[in-house]
Amino acid sequence: MNLHLNLPLNLPLKYGIGILALAALLFASCAKETFSYYAPASKYKGIQGSWKLISVQIKDDESLIALNSADVSTLLIGATPMQMSFDTAAMAFNIVPGTTQNVVGVGTGTWGFDDPLYPSSITFTEGAAVKRLFLNATVRPQDPYLEFKFKGGCAGDKSKYSYIFRLERTN
Repeated sequence: MNLHLNLPLNLPLKYGIGILALAALLFASCAKETFSYYAPASKYKGIQGSWKLISVQIKDDESLIALNSADVSTLLIGATPMQMSFDTAAMAFNIVPGTTQNVVGVGTGTWGFDDPLYPSSITFTEGAAVKRLFLNATVRPQDPYLEFKFKGGCAGDKSKYSYIFRLERTN
């Protein structure tokens, strides 16, 4: 038994669906979307100015648990926090340790990023002394904080901990 029905309603329905699909394509193709990407914020403008140390965390770099750090600010900062200033025109820096131990190891000199667009560290140079600190995050002009990481331990020590210094913009 062969059932083959040619209903006259099938033909207009097919045309109607086709016309609707064609109209949808025409309307969708009319609007061209444009994307504009912003240039990355200048890291030099971001670090320019003065900074004051507000907290110090000690972090276990090999810990597998989420709570792997402790606040040691009261032990390390003291009554007068460390101040840092960066002059991007002269690529000069000045560190006033206050009552905080100067972990950078230098006071005044020149500085530079390892990568001008996407820096991960800052190198401080004072005469023959060179010190490299790793940024915990890059700093943009709108960011109120600068964080850097200093590996703990003595030379040859296999300790796996870091100090994370958080500085707040003062100007």
